[in-house]
Amino acid sequence: MVVTALIGLLLSGNAEIDHIRQKLQNQMNLAQIQDNTALQAELEEEIELLTKSAYRLFVYADSVAVLVWASFLSALVASFLTILQKLLTIEETIALWVEGSRTILHTLFVLVSSWALSAACQQMKTGDYLLTFVGYFISPGLLPLLVFSTSAMIAFATGSSWATMAISYPIVLPLAWGLDLENYELLQMTSASILSGAVFGGHCSPRSETTLLSSMKCGCDLLQHLRTQVFYATVVAFCSCFFGYLLVGFELYSGWVGIILSSLATFLIIFLFGKSVKIFYWIGDDEWTTEGENEEESRWEKLWRRRAFSTSEE
Repeated sequence: MVVTALIGLLLSGNAEIDHIRQKLQNQMNLAQIQDNTALQAELEEEIELLTKSAYRLFVYADSVAVLVWASFLSALVASFLTILQKLLTIEETIALWVEGSRTILHTLFVLVSSWALSAACQQMKTGDYLLTFVGYFISPGLLPLLVFSTSAMIAFATGSSWATMAISYPIVLPLAWGLDLENYELLQMTSASILSGAVFGGHCSPRSETTLLSSMKCGCDLLQHLRTQVFYATVVAFCSCFFGYLLVGFELYSGWVGIILSSLATFLIIFLFGKSVKIFYWIGDDEWTTEGENEEESRWEKLWRRRAFSTSEE
């Protein structure tokens, strides 16, 4: 899927750039007929900027269409390999594919609803309304921290980080731009706070698809798995908010300094307050041991068979 997506993005971006360039060329031909030299110079400059660099190919690519085709081809390849290895029959593969598709219907419903709400907020100019309503009461330096907290709460309640992003962006970005015009660093920090807050809330939410699927795949109790995630996610979130969004938001130092300080603070907290846990090794036939690994196994077999569980309850 990754290879197909990358190739698709490059091909889609290349086709879109060619289409835009041809459209600009037609406009320039019309400007030449009308003897509009100013428009000709402007169009020539735009055409020169449309270089086929890797960055522009990804920017102009239709990512939605590419991801749809990549997902479809990945499903076909996985089904073909399963049938080819005689692990499942064609009928069983199709039945499991349909059953798996049903499990994501809830996620699709949440995403479609969030997209609809996002479009409604854009049409109603919700961001501009919030700017006039709270613009006089919120300091621009506090905005990234507030946005992070709000995104985290929404993602925790809904269990979907993608839905949180879709809802927050059309509301928050106009607010960030209006609070401090031409402050691109504030705009970037606010945009990043939406992403990081949504991911943090999703990791800490028992309703998140990633949390549910991870616990099911590992055969671990959902609440136990959630406990392991909440602590390390909270440490990173606290350090990022204090040394990053708060202090950088008030321009005490640059963003790069904030990244370094946040990383160091996270490392120190884990180093000083982290505790070792007992490791269980699977030696086959549903038998586990804490004595060590089976010496007869190869290195890769050890890595494949290793399962680690916390024994905090004990």
